[in-house]
Amino acid sequence: MRGFGAEYVHLVVLDTNVYLHHERKLEDLNLADELGLGIGTIRLVVPMVIVNELVKAKLAGGDKS
Repeated sequence: MRGFGAEYVHLVVLDTNVYLHHERKLEDLNLADELGLGIGTIRLVVPMVIVNELVKAKLAGGDKS
């Protein structure tokens, strides 16, 4: 996708399971390598439906809250 200036931008939406069950923290992931995107900027999009699911998981408790 071309936008946000002159560079290429990849819009990425991660599934709720990545936030809840991935063995590494999000800041420790190299999303460009994991997704095979190469060079360019990655913009992480977090839709409200994902936020709501994360809130529900936190309120439910358990080891992932």
